Amino acid sequence: MSTRDVSAGQPTIRRKAPAPAVSVALAGLAVTGCALSSENATDLESAGPDMSAILNEAVARGTNPVEVHPAWLYPGEPTGFFIACPYLPRGSAEAITKVPLRQIPADGLDDSVNALVIVYRDNRTVVTRYPLDKINMCTMTGQQEEVFDSDSTIVFEPTDTGWQAVGFGHQTRAQTTD
Repeated sequence: MSTRDVSAGQPTIRRKAPAPAVSVALAGLAVTGCALSSENATDLESAGPDMSAILNEAVARGTNPVEVHPAWLYPGEPTGFFIACPYLPRGSAEAITKVPLRQIPADGLDDSVNALVIVYRDNRTVVTRYPLDKINMCTMTGQQEEVFDSDSTIVFEPTDTGWQAVGFGHQTRAQTTD
């Protein structure tokens, strides 16, 4: 297992060897609405990529379940991502990510949304909220306990109303250490 320091105040990245996985190449899909209004901002609210459209397009191409690299959908070079589920207090999320997260309410997100938090090396974050009934990333135990490495994937399957996460691909995780 290799370890590298991302930067001061950032999580230490520990990578396990990637498990063989078949992944959808989503690089050709257009990502719209990812509004980074200021390079110097620490925590930005983003319209984010239309995850439903990305997942629906992959299924239309014959892929199900769909494996998505969340960090690849954002500009720049994110170091990882974090999933903020309902009721996780901002202080707990900040302790895990080691970066300020002003877009997460002090008492956590309400029970109708979850958020994908993209983390950058310079302590910048982009927070994209998704309605739980459309994109539910909070279906697995442990998904909000660590920052996942930028090479990690989330595996989604369709539901009656949208999509739910059913696993993580590549099993690489950015583990926070003190």
